[in-house]
Amino acid sequence: MKFKPKMKSYLKSILKINLLLITFFVVSCSDDAEKKEEETVTPEFDLAAQISSFEIPISGTAPNTIAEIANSAYDGPSSPYGTTSVIDFVVNADNTIDILYSGKDKTKRLVRTSLTNKSVIKEFVLPARANSGRFLGFDSLGNDKFILGYSADNAFGDKDAAAWYVAFEGSTGKEIFATRIFGEINLAEISSKGNPGDAGSSLVKYNSKDNVIAIYTAHTQRWPDNVRHQGGWVGFLDGTTGKILTKGNNNDVIGDTWFYSHNFDQRGMFSKDGKFYVLAHGDSYPRALGFAKFSSTNGKEGEVEYYKIKNGAVGDNTTNATTGDFVELSDGNVAIVYSTSDDRTNRDLKLTILNSLGSKTPVVSSEVWVTKNEGKQFTGWGSKVVQLGDKILLGWNTFEDKKPINTKFCLADLQGKLIGTPVELPNAVLYPAQSMKKTADNKSAVFVSFNSQNKLQVYVIAAE
Repeated sequence: MKFKPKMKSYLKSILKINLLLITFFVVSCSDDAEKKEEETVTPEFDLAAQISSFEIPISGTAPNTIAEIANSAYDGPSSPYGTTSVIDFVVNADNTIDILYSGKDKTKRLVRTSLTNKSVIKEFVLPARANSGRFLGFDSLGNDKFILGYSADNAFGDKDAAAWYVAFEGSTGKEIFATRIFGEINLAEISSKGNPGDAGSSLVKYNSKDNVIAIYTAHTQRWPDNVRHQGGWVGFLDGTTGKILTKGNNNDVIGDTWFYSHNFDQRGMFSKDGKFYVLAHGDSYPRALGFAKFSSTNGKEGEVEYYKIKNGAVGDNTTNATTGDFVELSDGNVAIVYSTSDDRTNRDLKLTILNSLGSKTPVVSSEVWVTKNEGKQFTGWGSKVVQLGDKILLGWNTFEDKKPINTKFCLADLQGKLIGTPVELPNAVLYPAQSMKKTADNKSAVFVSFNSQNKLQVYVIAAE
């Protein structure tokens, strides 16, 4: 795929064409909406005109196409399995973003880019160990300090058995601490944990207010049947020392070291009140897409299965669903996007709103189908959601097999009602496990892709 120059003007042209076409139809953002003839609908504001992008050079060689990335992922865009993103980033208060990316050579690099000047400001130094094994997530610790997760072999020669998290100074690469959360036991032993990030995604999030780091990863554990089954690991580290937070006389890990069985795909974020919200993709116990909240002092404090998988057998590694993403809204509710083919012609995107987040059992208050895919097309991994101004911005990729067809964006209000018509963004892609994020002033949403010119393409979507 090639990126065109003057993307913004190109998108304006697309929108004008779309508006001419819909002179004969009223179409909500949902493809399921009833169509009425000979009326015209105008979006509340020109979404296409708010999208701009710029490219920045990189070191190394980038994957050229999303198809190439999909073919290197675990079973492709329709798979329930999680994949770590080849690009992730954090947003800073000074209108810059720090982008961590990995090209064809699998070497990770971290650069600071100005959204104002549209250029790279500096490249940070990563510790040598940070390029070991699988990528298990990263975040900023503030003041040009970072934490990055990776897998490593253990002393018994078990490949990618251990989950490590290293904090470091970006200017020098000097390590602040390195913590292994599991993997030191021979994987032949019953109850041994290992294989972090295998067939799953992993993440690290930092809460500066409480100086706490949250870890959420997929892993495997050997059970008495001598089979390694997959689950999730949720826990917390002290932000200064890297020590795993525990409680009780047995020093039990605060969190859940076996969270959802066959937990395929992980998402997480800190809420405004310091709780750690997570999404889980369960294939067996439970067999559902779930939401839970944790605290770094008490562990799990609430949970709900927001979608119970209807078809397939327990533990068969097929769920007909793909985890999307979620965001805490300004009213305290949570918006979630995911896709499923249950009761649909093909896999479609759904928007769900959760409320009552303060209770032990949050409540699904709204659900709406966003797409209606026909034929062989389906909504695969990469679906996103973020609050943009007083609205919810939705983004999704459409695929046919592993071939990307398009990437679209749409708006909804904070109650989940869809607004206007979808806008297609040519040549872009939303990567799995990379969230769209708001700038520090809350005026724009940002995401980052590779382009076919061996560069990073930074997209900015303004609220108004």
